[in-house]
Amino acid sequence: MKLQTKTILCFDAAIISVCILLGFLGYRAANNGFEAALEEKAHSDLHQAKTLLELYYPGPWYLKNGLLFKGEKQMDGAFDVVDHLSRMNGNNVTIFNGDTRVATTFPRENADSSEKPTGGHPVSGSIEPSSKTRAVGTKASEEVTHTVLEGGSYFRGEAQVLGKKYFCVYAPIEDPSGNRVGMLFMGIPKESVDILQSSFLKSTVTLTIVLALAISILMFLWLRHFITQPILRLKQSAESFVERSRAQSDLEVLHFENPDIHTHDELEDLATSLTTMCDNMKEYAKKLMLADKEVDTLKETILKMDTLVYQDALTGVGNKAAYENIMAHMDWDILAQRADFAIVMTDLNYLKRINDTFGHEQGNSYIIGLCNLLKSFFPNALIFRIGGDEFVSFLQGEDIATCHDAVQMLKQKMTDLQDSNLEPWEKISAAVGMAVYDPVRHTNAHDVFNEADEKMYANKRAMKAGRE
Repeated sequence: MKLQTKTILCFDAAIISVCILLGFLGYRAANNGFEAALEEKAHSDLHQAKTLLELYYPGPWYLKNGLLFKGEKQMDGAFDVVDHLSRMNGNNVTIFNGDTRVATTFPRENADSSEKPTGGHPVSGSIEPSSKTRAVGTKASEEVTHTVLEGGSYFRGEAQVLGKKYFCVYAPIEDPSGNRVGMLFMGIPKESVDILQSSFLKSTVTLTIVLALAISILMFLWLRHFITQPILRLKQSAESFVERSRAQSDLEVLHFENPDIHTHDELEDLATSLTTMCDNMKEYAKKLMLADKEVDTLKETILKMDTLVYQDALTGVGNKAAYENIMAHMDWDILAQRADFAIVMTDLNYLKRINDTFGHEQGNSYIIGLCNLLKSFFPNALIFRIGGDEFVSFLQGEDIATCHDAVQMLKQKMTDLQDSNLEPWEKISAAVGMAVYDPVRHTNAHDVFNEADEKMYANKRAMKAGRE
């Protein structure tokens, strides 16, 4: 076999190997990236759905007469809820009462199919005639039920739901007593990623074939007019790139080395084109790998949404909405006879005087100063700003036994500040009242708050009388 033919064959083999390797790496990265991104999207969308359910229907999950409720909203047959969540994120949404669908976006036409996670078992059970169009009454698979309802964990991954494959997440629903009374499902059809994978694979194969054919023709023409040495150098560069590409996860180290060809013709252009092609394919692979980072960004956005809803902008502690949510949970604990908490009510003195005399910026510093004192004396407490100058602190567990001493030390600290050489807005002064939950005297959390509030106002009157 002539050297020219051998060189063409070797060169073609190297180029095709590079294309196949890059195509394989790109396809594998795309496949993993698409599936991971969709699975993470389902998980993030489920977290967002749980947040929205808390906002729209405040209150706990519970069963009443065999029906599932969220606050005052009955979720059995709540198709408006799942349809609204589905429109927001484009996913399939289902609410389970126990292991049975009671509100879902799945149509009844799929209801005869079995639901089976990958490697799991079909679901048994009949469809109750509670809806003409929705697949209510069908049950989750044994594997999902075991993981979520029995184990209390999330089920994440690829699963077959009513005859179709989905990237999905099941989350347990618990009542105030910790009993798992249902599940929340969020799923994205696998066929969406199958379409992307098929399109990417076709493009990769087409690109590989086109590049291989083009390079083969060009190489044949070049070898008519030039010696084989430049071709050998070009072949060596290609083989070096293939060698570095094997099992290489750091794309930054992958580059096509210049074979140092200066023929000022098509051969030199080919070397430049190959370098550009490899760089472009490397950049394309980078973009595919950025899919995971975009999912992380989505999760951060959802967390920021939670912060905006429940956090006071000035002090960083809980706001009025967060306080009301905690009060509702305390009421449920009282009903369940497991409540054990104390409330410390704090009302800032002289705030208007500070604002009028020194400006609102120093007034804000005055408010933040009180908040910092509360954090230092009640480090484990849940602290909420429920008004311009009012703070509520919830103490639980071992902190209840020491709360009387902590309140006295707080008052003494504020008394010491009055005798210091600090700026007026640094001399924190506030009235304080505390009440410990007693099942004999208190029927709900608001009774405990009222007692702490009355003691706080009694303290404020005593402070005023002392000044007079």
